[in-house]
Amino acid sequence: LATPYRTLQEGLTAAGLAGTANVYVRNGSYTTGLVPAGAHVYGGFPIGTAFTIDNRDPLAGLTIVTAAAAQPAFEANTAGARVILDGFSLAGNNVGAYGIDHQNVNIDARSITIRQFTDRGIRLRNPINPTSPQFTQNISVQLVNVLSQQNGADGLNVVGPFDLRIDSCAFDANVQEGVDLGPLYAMNGLTSTADVSYSRFSNNGSEGFDASLARPTNQTGGGLFDIAFRGCTFSGNGLDGLLIDQEYEDPTGPTVWSAKSVVRDCTASENALAGSHVDFDGLGETMLHNVRATANSTDGVQITSETISGHAVVSSSHMAGNLGAGLRVTSGTGN
Repeated sequence: LATPYRTLQEGLTAAGLAGTANVYVRNGSYTTGLVPAGAHVYGGFPIGTAFTIDNRDPLAGLTIVTAAAAQPAFEANTAGARVILDGFSLAGNNVGAYGIDHQNVNIDARSITIRQFTDRGIRLRNPINPTSPQFTQNISVQLVNVLSQQNGADGLNVVGPFDLRIDSCAFDANVQEGVDLGPLYAMNGLTSTADVSYSRFSNNGSEGFDASLARPTNQTGGGLFDIAFRGCTFSGNGLDGLLIDQEYEDPTGPTVWSAKSVVRDCTASENALAGSHVDFDGLGETMLHNVRATANSTDGVQITSETISGHAVVSSSHMAGNLGAGLRVTSGTGN
């Protein structure tokens, strides 16, 4: 405490040398930081008060990290122990590229506001090794109380195999999707997951949440997807409010990739296309329960398929005031 680091990067570098370490950050303005594996970085410590955990306020938004032009505010790309980012306001000022740019490391992001980046608010990557895909494992990501707004592309963009948990977050007024799983891959013998609860996806230029599910083209065998939405709101988006798109169809024969999705206690309203849309391009089953879909410009709930039909259950739901059907089901040819 007597000799604090003068810059955020000095503290992060020291944490990297330690292997696993806490980095406590006073309120103020800082520049871009490269976050090593094992660093647990906490903002929200007020100036002018005793430096104690009890005095910390991670929701105040007064620990500000501003990204340089075409750079991320936080970058984490070294495999190793989990990274934690907690209690920051990330400012793109329409010049920084990403709020959080992450690759190859498990990460928790909590109580973070991300605004006005030229590209994605959060970019998550887990590259698949085309020569040794069996060694690619899921990366665990947890986002809690994260606001990603007014970014030039997506609020959150995910590519690769992940176990993704989103709780009490908001993705608003982004130029493209609020969240784009583009795509979420399931590896052979593994299950990729997206568990989304009590979050808001509103006024984005494309889908509020676009869950594209795919299998790696170089893999045979089988993989699974487990997708769940609870208590979420999808409103005012430029395309579908929620799109679950199973894109792992196999044109040469039956595929052994499959998905299970549950949407319950959610509201979808005033979207430019459907409130909720499930597209069965491969094997899968979905349940929509206690869903409220109103005032959407096409259908309230839309279920579609191409060559492979899935199994859908819609129960205890309210679909009214949509310009298309309340519930529309369209099957692919041959089904």
